[in-house]
Amino acid sequence: MRPMLPLLALLAACSGDCPAPDDFLEGQLRGTMDGAAWRAEGVGWTVASEALSINVDRTDGYTVSMVLRVALDGLLVADLIDADEAPFDVPLTNGDDGNWVNVYLQGATSTYSTIQGSGGTFTVAEIDGAVLLGCLDFGAATSDGEAVLFEDGRFKLGPRE
Repeated sequence: MRPMLPLLALLAACSGDCPAPDDFLEGQLRGTMDGAAWRAEGVGWTVASEALSINVDRTDGYTVSMVLRVALDGLLVADLIDADEAPFDVPLTNGDDGNWVNVYLQGATSTYSTIQGSGGTFTVAEIDGAVLLGCLDFGAATSDGEAVLFEDGRFKLGPRE
């Protein structure tokens, strides 16, 4: 784990054109977690209570939960998905807008959250039927200031559950 990172470290996070590489299979999420390669498979998504919800079961000791409600332009993420309006960015800041990522480390007693961390960006670059393609970068921290950093994330999430 790292000490908490400043928000400026992630302001240049993924944005705009960031499709998943051609070798991605449906349901894959890849990136680096604290500098180590990280990969999840079988990752779907759903819309519940007007928010995009993504849950990644234990992969390399981590469980990741995301709730994404309001895009950078103030529109609801669920509405943008229903209208096939990509690309769009979702800021991961203090959670006031209903956007957050929580990371649970197997065996840890604390939750790492973008609400307490340095934030980041979740970008949907393309909507292909029931599959979302894009990128993700974030910093999450515990209330004690321990942090994890997820970088260079690319995804091809689907199908919609």
